[in-house]
Amino acid sequence: KKKEEKIMKRSLTFIVLALSLTSVFALPKGKPSMEDIKARKIAYITEKVQLTPEEAQKFWPLYNELQQKIAAQHKKRHNLEKQLNSDNTINYETINDELIQSRVEIALLQKNYYEKYKAILSAEKINRLFKAEHGFKKVLLEDFNKK
Repeated sequence: KKKEEKIMKRSLTFIVLALSLTSVFALPKGKPSMEDIKARKIAYITEKVQLTPEEAQKFWPLYNELQQKIAAQHKKRHNLEKQLNSDNTINYETINDELIQSRVEIALLQKNYYEKYKAILSAEKINRLFKAEHGFKKVLLEDFNKK
C-alpha cells in the first residue's frame, strides 16, 4: 500500500509539473491571474533547479510557507508606508525602526529556510534556486514590458 501511495504521489507530481510547464509557454492574453503567475513560477523554478519529483514533494511546501511569511512582512511594511502618507503626526523614528525590523525578519526567515532547504537539496541546487528566483522576476518584467 505504501508503494502504491508513493507511485500515486510521483504521478501527481509529474502531472502538476507537466501542467505547470505548459502554462509557462502558453501565456494568457491580458493580465495574468496570481494563480497563473504562481503556476509559471513553479514550473520555472522546477525546471531551472532541476528538482526531482522527490525533491519537489519536500521542497514546495517549505518554499510556499516561506513565501507566505515574506508576504506577511511585505504587507506589514506596506501598511507602515501607508501610515507615513496619511498621518502628519507620525513618529518617523518608530516607523523607520519597524521598517528596518521587517527587513531583518525577512532575512532571518530566508536564513532559517535556507537551513531547511539544505536537508533536501544540494548546495548547487540551492544556488540554482537563488538564480531562478531572480530570473523569474526578470521574465515577469519582460512579459509586462511587452504588453
